[in-house]
Amino acid sequence: AVVSMDGQDSFDIDYERSTGEDRSAKITVTNEAGDSSIFTINQAGITLTLSVSPTSITIDAIPQETEHFAVTTNDASWTVVSDSSWAVVVDKTDTTFALECDLNDTEANREAIITITTSSGLTATVKVTQSY
Repeated sequence: AVVSMDGQDSFDIDYERSTGEDRSAKITVTNEAGDSSIFTINQAGITLTLSVSPTSITIDAIPQETEHFAVTTNDASWTVVSDSSWAVVVDKTDTTFALECDLNDTEANREAIITITTSSGLTATVKVTQSY
C-alpha cells in the first residue's frame, strides 16, 4: 500500500488489486509531537475464475473462415498456447481470440488443444477438431 497526504487531516491509500487471498496491512501515522495511531486496512480476497467459450470448435478440412473463442477471467493476466502448429491463435481483442487453421491434407481427422493459463495457474482448454 502507498499512503499519500491529502491535506492536513486526511490521507489517501493506494493498493494493488487482490490476488485471491484475504489480506491486511497496518499503517502507523505519527504526528510532529510523536503521537502515533495505527490503522489496519483489510482487503477481502476474491475467488479467481476462468472460463472459455466455446470449449470445442469443429472445422472443415478446408477452413472457410477464422474461428473465435472468448476468455472470461478476473485474474490479472493469462497466456494462450496451441499444442499444434496447424491451429494458430493469430489475434486477440481484450478477451476474444481468433484461431486460424491450415488445410487438413493428412487423410485423417485431427485435433488440437488450445490451453489458456492464468497468472495464478488456472487453466481452461478449447478442443479444436478438424475433419478430413
